[in-house]
Formats: sequence, C-alpha cells, structure tokens
Amino acid sequence: MLIAAGNAEAQSAKGEVHKSVIPSRTRHRRGRIEGQQVQSAKCKGRFATGLRVSILVMALGIAACGGAEKAAAPEKREFPKYRYAAAAELTRDYVSSQDGRLRVLRPEGWRKTSDPKNAPSILLWLVREDYAASISFTPLQMDPALYETLRKEGMESVAKVSLSLKERNAEDSIAVVQPVELFKVGDRICAGYEYRAGSAEPVIRVVVFDSGSGFMECVMYPASVSVTPAENRRLFEVQQSVLASMVAR
Repeated sequence: MLIAAGNAEAQSAKGEVHKSVIPSRTRHRRGRIEGQQVQSAKCKGRFATGLRVSILVMALGIAACGGAEKAAAPEKREFPKYRYAAAAELTRDYVSSQDGRLRVLRPEGWRKTSDPKNAPSILLWLVREDYAASISFTPLQMDPALYETLRKEGMESVAKVSLSLKERNAEDSIAVVQPVELFKVGDRICAGYEYRAGSAEPVIRVVVFDSGSGFMECVMYPASVSVTPAENRRLFEVQQSVLASMVAR
C-alpha cells in the first residue's frame, strides 16, 4: 500500500517510528489521501475499456457545439496574469515520473511516493509530509488519432472531457467550483477547473496539459475537509509552482 511504502522510505531516513506516536489527525489525513487516490485509480479501471469511445463522443460533441469557439482560436489570444502565482518554495531536487515523460522540482516539505498495486495509473505522486495534501500526474489514455483530434480542438476541450469523465464516474455528486479556464505556465498552454465531490469535501483542482506525447492531468487534492479558502489557495499555488518547474517530453 501507499502508506507502507511511504513509511518505509521515511523510516529508512529517520529510523523506526511506532504507529502509536503518529498523531491521529495525520493518520486520518493519510488515509484520506490514500483512499481518494486509490478510489480514483479504481474508477479509471472500471471505465478503461470504454474510455476511448467516451472521449471521442464527448470530443465530437464539444466540437459540434463549440464551432464558434474554435474559429476564435482562443489558444492564440493573449493571456492575462493568472490568479494563482507560481511563488511557492521549491527544493532543487528534481523528481521524475515512472515512465520518464516528465520531471518536476519537489516542493519544500513534500516527498515522492507511489502505490503501483492500487494506483498504477499515477505516473508521479507527491505527498505533503503531514499528509494534508497530494499532487498527482496521470495520463489521459487515448489512441494517436484521438490525441490529434483533441489537439486541434484545444486544451479547453481536453479539460471539458476530463471534467465530464469525473462527473460520469464519481460515486458522489460533483459540484463545479471554478469552470474550465485557460492559462499559460511559461510557454505551455494549460486548462484548469476546480470541483468538490460531495458537499463536505475539500475543493480539488485539476490542470490538464499536453506533454508533447499525450495529455496529462495534474490534480491537487487537499486531504482535510476543514481546509480554509486561504489554505486552498496556498495549495493551488504550490501546484502552480510545480507545474512551472516541469520538464516534459
């Protein structure tokens, strides 16, 4: 499991730590991080067979309904200053995805982890040391023809497909807090949205981007249901800083 793997890394560096001395709040957050990401992985498994068809249908629907948007070429417009600054403190330690497609600078107070048994679709997974939040990078699986179709439609269409898949496969209701919006990180055009799964859940932010060989999702998941708007913003700025440090191929 994720927690066992994560603790093994921590114990090798700091020595054995008995479970009883870990604060209960930290164990709760750790469980939420693990449970949410593992549940996400299981959901991906349930609809993997029909994913290509679903994405194609939604992409064609977006193209049919959004012809005017396509004609306006939104990805070529000037982008205003984005509301989330990439100002969080990062280490000089680059961490790489399992397949080597991307690497990012590790934020201060975060570490890399993995759970290949329960969440094999996550290529790169960062967890805050107090288990209060996680950042994961996951590919959107599709064949080359569909990839090229969505590239022509633009990142806004990719984000709408991503959101639609979450709405269709969530076990609880999805409430969109921030609709899909385009922005730039360096020279890379991204699209992001924010949502809440269930009325009491924290706000989750998803950013989609083109790695050059496929579309990826970067998800910031706060583990605490009591996270404040200010803390949510700080977490999203950590995510933005990680994205700004990214080297993808």
